[in-house]
Amino acid sequence: MLEDVVTKARLEEETIFDVVFTKEDGENVDMSGVKFENVVFHKCRLINCLFVKTTFYNSVFEDCDLSGCNFTAGYWKSSKIVGSKGSGSNFKLCTFKNFELIEANFQYGNFINSLWELAKITRCELPESCFAETKFRSIVFSNTNLKGTDFFKTPLKGIDLSTCVIEGLIVSDTYYELKGLKVNALQAVDLSLLLGIKVV
Repeated sequence: MLEDVVTKARLEEETIFDVVFTKEDGENVDMSGVKFENVVFHKCRLINCLFVKTTFYNSVFEDCDLSGCNFTAGYWKSSKIVGSKGSGSNFKLCTFKNFELIEANFQYGNFINSLWELAKITRCELPESCFAETKFRSIVFSNTNLKGTDFFKTPLKGIDLSTCVIEGLIVSDTYYELKGLKVNALQAVDLSLLLGIKVV
């Protein structure tokens, strides 16, 4: 069903709206440039699919497998990804506005040069993901695993990571990204080691 609907939408340059896709199974499906509005993807398995410059308005991915998918330069507004996984998925240059990532696993996810505005990342697994050169405008991280995550050239001023795992964060040699970052006492000790400070 999904591939047929997408093919029709691309040929006729129409928006796909008010649809629920359940247990769809697709690999290498090209959905680039498609607009989804009020759409739910429920328990879908979409592997190595293309969503380049795809738009999602008021849409949800719920309990889906998005491993290896390419969402480069996509636009997400008032949308959510919940309980889903997508190891190695590419979200480079994406814009996320009023967006929520909840209980999702995007280990090794690529979020380079993305923009997050009025966003929430809650109880997620994002170890060794990359948020290099990313812009955060009002974002909340809660109980999320950011071990080994790359924040190179991404200012973290005002962001509270006190409930998150931040061991091994990657930043520039000047550590300017960490200025104004909010952490708990134990995390402060770990960060002091990164800065070459010995706590006695």
